[in-house]
Amino acid sequence: MPARGEVICYHKYPLRGSKTKSQFMVSINDIRNSISQQCLFLFVTTDKPKRYKEASPGCNPDLQVFYLPSSNKECLKKNSYIELWIKPIPQMTLLNVGLVGRGIQSIGRLSQQCYDDLIACLKTTRINDIPHVFRNEVFNY
Repeated sequence: MPARGEVICYHKYPLRGSKTKSQFMVSINDIRNSISQQCLFLFVTTDKPKRYKEASPGCNPDLQVFYLPSSNKECLKKNSYIELWIKPIPQMTLLNVGLVGRGIQSIGRLSQQCYDDLIACLKTTRINDIPHVFRNEVFNY
């Protein structure tokens, strides 16, 4: 299971209909301590510069995105926008996709400072939108 701050690529992530795509995600909780048995992720996108053209490095509350430029020393090599919407994925789904289908690949891990900045951004930007069951898993580590 992905560790807190780990960046994964979920190959063939299911979209609407029968379409799939490779989706990069950042894990923001520790499934070993999860009451919900959900892995919580933030999606990473590299292909929406028009939508986020006003973004500056780090937290962008108005855009609800955390921007990591390609010049950063993190594991993401392209300009990356971490969208501040939590996506829960059941632990069993990840096990089935990752172990059986080898459909999940670890890309690396955010530095502790970057992860802390990301979580602080999420807390100040989206705290009221996060279900209580997830708050302790994300913010009390």
